Amino acid sequence: MKLKLFLTAAAVFLALYPPCAASEIGLYAEEYQEIMGWGGFPSYARSDWSADGKFAPPVHRPGVYDALFRDSGLTIYRIDYQPRFYNGVLDDGTLNTNAIDDVMTVVETARDYGVTDYLVSIWTPPSAMKSIVSKVSGHMNDALVKGYDGVNYKSGLLADREPDFIRYVCDVTAYIDSLGLPLPTYISLQNEPTHAIDYDSCFYTSEQYIRVLKNLRTALDARGFGGVKLIAGEGNNFDYNDSLFQQTYQKIHLNDTLNNAIDTIAVHAYAQDTYAWNRNTFARDVFRTFDKPLMQSE
Repeated sequence: MKLKLFLTAAAVFLALYPPCAASEIGLYAEEYQEIMGWGGFPSYARSDWSADGKFAPPVHRPGVYDALFRDSGLTIYRIDYQPRFYNGVLDDGTLNTNAIDDVMTVVETARDYGVTDYLVSIWTPPSAMKSIVSKVSGHMNDALVKGYDGVNYKSGLLADREPDFIRYVCDVTAYIDSLGLPLPTYISLQNEPTHAIDYDSCFYTSEQYIRVLKNLRTALDARGFGGVKLIAGEGNNFDYNDSLFQQTYQKIHLNDTLNNAIDTIAVHAYAQDTYAWNRNTFARDVFRTFDKPLMQSE
């Protein structure tokens, strides 16, 4: 069995595990679940880690890269297909390749250190494809594409733009391939898809999430990217995946097309209070007994 887990510290580290029975997991058990790898989140929005470049300016970057990709022993890392990758002014499928090139410096650097596995965790579709747009220019991306404005809306992917979004994801992947760089090992359709918040985010209903995920798998396969695996979930607590797939993941178990589209189930292990922790206990046990590799991506 292989369980994929991303061990996380301050939303930075990741770990991977294989599927296994709950009885194989115990804090004091003699045998433990196999950990396939672990990693980090070295670049949210830019190769310099921040809009002003102060976090990792060029003079400090070699030391940061040494620490991440040489000294820490990480085997996988996480990046984003950012909304600035898409030219929303033209809104005709054109990519902003300069923006992609910026983040690909991380992929190129990691490859030079011998780390070629990475997860693309998408935090929002481009703003032109969303139902309601709230942007803050100059924040991390060319615009921060919020899922929530602090008042009353949950911004989502427009149903009639789903094909455009899927094509965009495939086009970015194809552009990376054209650069001769490693392709993503995994793509996650949406970071925390049921959590609309005041930063890059996008709200999905269960029906839309499942529909887009299945269609994305079909499109990637058709474009020759069958080796790129899809991750499902990434809810911000163990139980947040319930609203996508039901408590026992029945929507996956009962749908062969969906089940075959998904390689790995992911979760973010945040608990907020006693009630959430009790719910998480049940959801965590179901998560651990699932028949697919598992990932804790935050």
